[in-house]
Amino acid sequence: MSISLIVVLLSIIVIPVSAVIITVGNYSYTISDGSVTVTKYLGSEETVTIPSTLGGKAVTIIENQSFANCNNVKKIIIPDSVIKLNYSLYNCPSLESVTIGSNVNSIGHLALYNQNLKSITVNSKNNHYSVDAVGILYNKDKTKLIFCPSSINITSYNIPLSVKAIEREAFFENANIQSITLPNGITRVNANAFRDCKSLKNISIPNSVTVIDSYAFWGSAIETIELPDSVTRIENCAFIGCTALKNIKLSKNLKFIEEAAFNLCSSLTSIILNDGLEEIEADAFSNCTSLISVNIPESVVKVQNRAFNNTQYLKNRFDERYVVENGILLKINPEGTKIIEMPSDIRVIAGGITTPTIPKGVTHICDGAFSSDMYTTNLTLPEGLLSIGNGAFINCTSLKTINIPNSVKEIGTNAFYNSPWHNNQNEKFVIVGDGILIKYNGSETNVNIPEGVKFISGIPFRNNQSVKNVTIPNSVTVIGNWAFSYLNNIESVNIPDSVKEIRLRAFIDCPNLKTVTIGTGVEFIGQWAFENCNNLNNIKIKSNVKYIGDQSIGITNFPEMENTIDVTLYGIPDSSSEIYALTFDLKFISIGTANTIQINDNLITGVTAGALAFDIKASLGNLSISNKKGAAVSDSAKVCTGYKATDGINSFTIIIMGDANGDGAVNSMDYLLIKRAFLGTYTLEGVYLKSACLSGGDKPTSLDYLKIKRHFLGTFNIYD
Repeated sequence: MSISLIVVLLSIIVIPVSAVIITVGNYSYTISDGSVTVTKYLGSEETVTIPSTLGGKAVTIIENQSFANCNNVKKIIIPDSVIKLNYSLYNCPSLESVTIGSNVNSIGHLALYNQNLKSITVNSKNNHYSVDAVGILYNKDKTKLIFCPSSINITSYNIPLSVKAIEREAFFENANIQSITLPNGITRVNANAFRDCKSLKNISIPNSVTVIDSYAFWGSAIETIELPDSVTRIENCAFIGCTALKNIKLSKNLKFIEEAAFNLCSSLTSIILNDGLEEIEADAFSNCTSLISVNIPESVVKVQNRAFNNTQYLKNRFDERYVVENGILLKINPEGTKIIEMPSDIRVIAGGITTPTIPKGVTHICDGAFSSDMYTTNLTLPEGLLSIGNGAFINCTSLKTINIPNSVKEIGTNAFYNSPWHNNQNEKFVIVGDGILIKYNGSETNVNIPEGVKFISGIPFRNNQSVKNVTIPNSVTVIGNWAFSYLNNIESVNIPDSVKEIRLRAFIDCPNLKTVTIGTGVEFIGQWAFENCNNLNNIKIKSNVKYIGDQSIGITNFPEMENTIDVTLYGIPDSSSEIYALTFDLKFISIGTANTIQINDNLITGVTAGALAFDIKASLGNLSISNKKGAAVSDSAKVCTGYKATDGINSFTIIIMGDANGDGAVNSMDYLLIKRAFLGTYTLEGVYLKSACLSGGDKPTSLDYLKIKRHFLGTFNIYD
C-alpha cells in the first residue's frame, strides 16, 4: 500500500528562508551552526558513500527525502559524522542495503522504508542502535525493535524475549514474513506495526499485551487471530482491510472495540463478543459482508453508528431487533422487553414531525441519531436517559428548545452544534444534565470552571483565543473528546486527582501549551490527547495510569517530525507512563509513588536539589515562581532556596534542605557554610538557616554538616 498522504505532507515542508542551499558535485546541502545537512543526492551511482564532510564542515544530518527517486541507488553507507536521519531514504525504489555509522543517535519513523530493502548494518561502536543476525534494527540493548527491512529474506521470526516495545511501522509493508511470535513482556502492538504485511498469515500474541493499537494489522494477510485475555482494548482500524481474516477469538476482558476496528474484513462470518464488553464504536464491523452471526452481550452499553453497516447480520436481524415508534427507529434488547437506544445503523427520523416523543426506557441516543433533521423544533428527552452521542443533534436547524434531564451523564462532541438552541445559549458556562459543560461564552484569560461540573464535553471553548490558563475543579471526572482542542493561547493545565479519563484529542493542537500535570486519579489517556502541542516540554503523570493511547504525547502530525518535540515525561516507574516513554523515545524521569512537595507555614518544602520550577507547579498547581530578584523564571529553570512562589493571593518561599547558600545545589560550599554556622564563625538566617538544620531544631549540628559531606560524596542521601 502506498503512503501518498505522507508524501503530500512532506511536499509542503520547505527549508527555512535563512538556510542557503549549496550544490557541489552530487550533493545539495545547507550549513547551520558549523555543520552540514544534506538535502538532496544528485548522483546516479549504485553504491553511495555519503562523505563525512562537505565544504570543510562535518555532515551531521540527512534531511527528508534526500534520496527520493534516486532510481539507481542500491546501497547507501552513512558515515560516522552523521548523528540524525530524518525521513531520509524514503522512496529510493532500488535501495537494498543501508550501513549506519557509529554516531547516529536519531532515526525518524520510516526513515529506512523502501520496498526492496533487504539488509541493515550498524557500526558495532554505535551506542544507540544495533542489528540482529538477520538484519533487523533494534536499539542498543535490544529492548525495542525499530524496523525490519521490507524485503528481508525470512519467512518466520521469533522476536527476542528482551524486547519490551515494538516500534510503529516496524514491519510496515513487509513482503516475505508469514509467521511472527511476539515476546512475553510487550504490552501493546503499536500503530501500523504490521500494516500491509501481505504474506503474514499467523501471529502469536502473548498474554502481556493489553492494547492493539490503531492500524496495527491494516491490510495484512492474517487469517486467524487469538487475542489473550490480557487485551482490554482494540483501537480504531486495528484490523481494517484484513480480507483473509476468518477466525477471531477475542479476549474475555475486552472492554472496547474502537472505530472501524474490523471494517472491510470481508471473509469474517461470525464473531463471539464476550460478556464484559462495554462499547462497540462506529463502523467497528462495517462492510464485513460475510458476517452472519454476532452475539451482543448484555454488558454492552453503547453501539455507535454504522457499527454493523453493510453486513448480512444486520439485514437479517432488523425485524426482531428494531421497532418504529412515532417515526423514530428504536433498538430493543434481546428479550424484546426494553427500548435501550436510538441507533443510527439504520435510521428513520421523524420526517415532518416537529415535536417527536422519545419514549421512556431509552438510555442512549447514538452518534448522529438526529443529525441534519430539518423538522424537529421541540424535544423533551426522557428521564433515565444516560448519554447523548457525538453529533446526535448536529445541524438540526429548526431545533429551538430541548429539555435535557438530570439523568444524562455524558454528552458527545458537537452533540447540538449548529442548532438554534445551542446558538442561543448565552450564559458564560452552559451546564446541562448531571453537571455537563457543553459551552463557554466568556473571554477571560484565566478560566475557573465552576465546582459541580463533572463532565467536560467536546469543544466547549470553540474558537476562543483568550484562554491562557484553566482551573479544573475537583468535581470533574471526565475530560471529553476534543474538550480543550485548538486553544492557541493556553499555556498550562493542572488536571485534578478527581479526573479518571482524558479522552480522544482532548488537548490536540494547543501550540502554546507548555506544562501539564495529570493527577493521581487518571486511569485513561486517549489517543492523540496532546498531539501537536509542539511546546509541551514537561508533562507529569502522578497516577499509575492503566492506558495511554497511541500518539498521545510528544507527537506532531508530520511523520518526519515525530518524537522531535523535546518532551520530558515524569511518571511512576514500571507504569504505562514509562512504557510509553520507551516506545516513543521520550525522556522519562521517575517521580516515585509519593508526592513530597507541599506547603507548610508559607514555606514550600520537600523540594530536592536540582528540582525545576515545573516540579513545584506539577505538585502544587499553577503557581508563578520568581528568583531572589523578583524576576519570573521559566518552567525549565532550576529553583533555589529563597525563590518565591505565588498563587496570586498568597506568597510562599521555597526551601531546599541542604542548600544553605541558595544556589540550588548541595555541595562542598554548603558543607563549609553549615560547619562554620555550627562553629559560630558564620551566621545563617531565615530559610537558609532552616535548610541547614537537617536534624530539626533551630541551629545546625555537627551531624548536619557530616550528612551534607556524605551526600555530595555520594555515600548518603539526605532526601531519603
